[in-house]
Amino acid sequence: MIKTICLAGDSHTWGEGADKLLFKDFEPPLCSGDKRLLRFEVPSFASLVRDYVNKESGSVSTEFSAKKPTGNLKPTVFENCVQICGRLSIDAPFGFARIEFKRSPFDAEIFCGGERMHICRHAESDEYEVINILPKSHANGIDIVSEGALLYRAEFYDGKYAVLNCGIGSCTSVKYTDEYLEKYVLCAKPALVIAEVFTVNDWISAIPPSECEKNLVKFGEKILKSGADLAFSSAIPILGVQENSAGIAYDEYVHAGERAAKTLKIPYADVYSSFSAEYAECPTQKHYGDIWHPGPRGHEIYFESIKKLLTL
Repeated sequence: MIKTICLAGDSHTWGEGADKLLFKDFEPPLCSGDKRLLRFEVPSFASLVRDYVNKESGSVSTEFSAKKPTGNLKPTVFENCVQICGRLSIDAPFGFARIEFKRSPFDAEIFCGGERMHICRHAESDEYEVINILPKSHANGIDIVSEGALLYRAEFYDGKYAVLNCGIGSCTSVKYTDEYLEKYVLCAKPALVIAEVFTVNDWISAIPPSECEKNLVKFGEKILKSGADLAFSSAIPILGVQENSAGIAYDEYVHAGERAAKTLKIPYADVYSSFSAEYAECPTQKHYGDIWHPGPRGHEIYFESIKKLLTL
């Protein structure tokens, strides 16, 4: 059975700053806390981890969207989505899949090998809703049946591992734990979760670092209780003002993440120190995308630190 590796975190994990050119054609434009799954071609550290794991293990990831259809399909495109009127069949071998819909008035049924795997009730969904598909055995594709549902994206994973980008921007540790941990991470039944620990957003929110530490321990305990292995990653340093509205320095939140990892007795990727050392010695424009987000080189440093935690 395929093993899932979930990369949890905020907009750093999602991929902001990795490649500004690739973000220009998003319609509607990117927004804070964007929940649209990111294309594999964006060189975020999640994509770099996926590429590395696929290469080392012989695993395969494929994607489908309105802008990147598979085979000879010529779908009807509406609001940057494939509008399904009847049955859409996607041929792609997989052991794990993620299907993302944009909210619409129409429900959708997902079939795999003739078996109905899920009914997506769009009246109850977020603006974008991600559905995980774990077939009982290896599958060769899916069928989606609807009278008008909007399919934004589909990801198919085959082989030994599926590396999932589960980053959601503008999330504090509390918000991610309460609103997204179950629906984006735990429901994928991960073998391993690597979490970039929400440092920037906890700092912005002015949660006391001691509370941030407790929240991260709670977050980690829920993951460990599920049976998954867990590792934490620190965030990069930020530029500009270093104290939040409560007068608390940013690095105090970095230390809160370190302490939480020690309490949980889990591996810790010290991205903060690795980034700081390189940037102090040879700063470039590629280190930062803006004052709070990593640029292309910043994402590479995340990847290089996280790679050391992987045993495939």
